[in-house]
Amino acid sequence: HPVAVSLQEAQLLNFPFVYFVEPGYLDLSREEAAALREYLLRGGFVILDDFWGSREWENVRLQLYNVFPEYQLRQLSLDHPIFHCYFDIEEILQTPNFQNIVYRGRTAEKGGTTPSYWGLFDERERLMVFIGRNLDNGDAWEWIDDPRYPLRYGLGAYKIGTNVIFYAMTH
Repeated sequence: HPVAVSLQEAQLLNFPFVYFVEPGYLDLSREEAAALREYLLRGGFVILDDFWGSREWENVRLQLYNVFPEYQLRQLSLDHPIFHCYFDIEEILQTPNFQNIVYRGRTAEKGGTTPSYWGLFDERERLMVFIGRNLDNGDAWEWIDDPRYPLRYGLGAYKIGTNVIFYAMTH
């Protein structure tokens, strides 16, 4: 069952991974950035999901730069182990928001037409942050049982979610 935890709460260190939804609007204080840095350096894992377009991408990049100015974000190719540690994922789906796919028939929003996955690695090449850009896996997890939501996207989101959790818990 999900638990909302402030980045500055000591109990954050009790959780092996943290899920950020809509990080395109994230605005970390200096103290929050320092706490997130400590969490990640102690072995924590972060998933960033549901943000779209260039403005939100630039904000995510800035926020992560404030946490780790010494590391660069890298786009993940489908040969990265995270895509094959449980399910074999052969394509990057643009998992849509429920409203967009059901009522508008489109997968993209806010100009974010190309889905991709990115990562932030430490100096030992440990993946600390997994980023889904221009897609919304969380909506698929939420709406997969609604017959209006296309099963293709729901299953794809569950596969990537399973892989990310499995990877985070074993690396």
